Amino acid sequence: MLVCAAYARSGLGELALRAAEVGYGLRAERPTQGFNLLARAMRAEHPGLLFACAAAAGEVDRLTDVDSRLFVGLPVQPSA
Repeated sequence: MLVCAAYARSGLGELALRAAEVGYGLRAERPTQGFNLLARAMRAEHPGLLFACAAAAGEVDRLTDVDSRLFVGLPVQPSA
């Protein structure tokens, strides 16, 4: 039983790595086009620096971009 659990855990780890690779590949294929804070951070090589500068300037992201809303787990609101 312990050997089976070890193999299952190894398989789940490989699955998670493959899913991450696919996600990063899709993200590289179609970068976000918005100019709000989160969209810029998703395109940036060092997003932490971008967030730090935005926080120092008092910038607030309204999460109006579809990609930004999906990234943080909010539902996409239909456009009026």
